[in-house]
This record gives sequence, structure tokens and C-alpha cells, in this order.
Amino acid sequence: MRMRLRELTMAEEMYYNENSAYTTDISKLQLARRTGDVVVLRVIAAGPAGWSGEATHPALPGKSCVTYAGVVSAPTGIPQTAFDHAQPLGERDFVCDKP
Repeated sequence: MRMRLRELTMAEEMYYNENSAYTTDISKLQLARRTGDVVVLRVIAAGPAGWSGEATHPALPGKSCVTYAGVVSAPTGIPQTAFDHAQPLGERDFVCDKP
């Protein structure tokens, strides 16, 4: 899940460089398509100043990994993992629930 979040981070940065804003629409991001990939990526919030995202895996129900970049404002704010409610220590850091 961390690897896919890293890819999401790079894709959001590429999108920002071309559009001066981040996006919640995953289909607009240049993400590698992987055969058999079951990790689900979700952009929680995005705007001109920042974004936050989450990765989940069906083998780990109720668990997630999260990250963010830039300014993420209310109501979503800095993301929390689904189970442990852990938050990244800083921008572009990744945090995951304990398996």
C-alpha cells in the first residue's frame, strides 16, 4: 500500500505541475496500471493548495495507509488511518495501521 501511495504522490505532483491544482479524480492521474493489483487508492480531498490520499487492501479489512501534501483544510484536514487513527508526521510521510 505504501508503494502505491508513493505512486499517487508522484502522480498528484505531476498533475499539479500541469494544472496548478491537485485533483480528486484518479482517472486524471498518470498511475501505472498493474495486472492483478488489488490496492484501492482514494484521494480524500484535493484543491489548489494540497491533497490527501488513502490506500486500502481487501486482505486487510478495516486497515489503511494515508499521506498528504500541502495545506489540507477542514473538514477533512490531515488524514487518519482507518483503524489506529494515526496521522502522518509531516507532508509526504506515510503512516499505516498495524496489520
